[in-house]
Amino acid sequence: MVDIPFTKNKQRKLIFLVYMVLNIVIITLTACSTQQGLPLKSTSTPEIEKIVINGPPEPPAGEVREGIEDLGGLQKIAQDGSSLYYYENGKRIPLTLSLNWITIQFKTDILSEREAALQNIASLAYVDQRVPLTESGILLIPLQSGLSNESLISNINLLRIDSEIYSQVNPSFVMDGVEKAITDQIVVVFSSEKDMGAIKTINDEMKTNSTSEQEMGSHTYLLSIDSESPYDAITTANLYIENGYAVQAYPVFIEIKK
Repeated sequence: MVDIPFTKNKQRKLIFLVYMVLNIVIITLTACSTQQGLPLKSTSTPEIEKIVINGPPEPPAGEVREGIEDLGGLQKIAQDGSSLYYYENGKRIPLTLSLNWITIQFKTDILSEREAALQNIASLAYVDQRVPLTESGILLIPLQSGLSNESLISNINLLRIDSEIYSQVNPSFVMDGVEKAITDQIVVVFSSEKDMGAIKTINDEMKTNSTSEQEMGSHTYLLSIDSESPYDAITTANLYIENGYAVQAYPVFIEIKK
């Protein structure tokens, strides 16, 4: 018998197809209303007061974050959802998954690769009902029914393996009874002791981008996640806090208008 060598891309596609076959569920088709352009509604605090945090908090028990160069793809979500949290005024706020939506952002500019990727997730989401969420290219896609938290996280982690195709693959969340999606932006408040040189060094390390127009005053910046970063906005914001780089950092959420 002759062994037929597989390319890296073929291996990825084979793994994906086998996984999706094993996770096929009986789908009850539901009508999803046509979405219009979604207005940006940030949960940013209008006035940020001085916040004192007694050292960077520890990540959740059992949560280990590899270095940026060691991930081999986009950062995976903890299977039990324990890595889905953010900080508000120094307090860790757990996030509740929504089983209605998923967001993706393509890294590749090749149209055929984008179309193939959309077809690969057709059994997971209604790709023909996708709508733009942000001007940066994030797409909001309604999910098929019948998913559990565990199966949603598993499917997202599987998609995150292919970081040559996607720069972001994220779940949506229910916050105070309202469904919201994360973007590719975070708000970061630096200590007044950090000068522009120190802030630039930190942002370069964290693979975030800022312009002078994005400074919001009081050492507060609106930063975008670089397409080469393996982290989503939630993890990036958390790392600013947990590494002691900033006194406050949180992802920008957008309310999903149905």
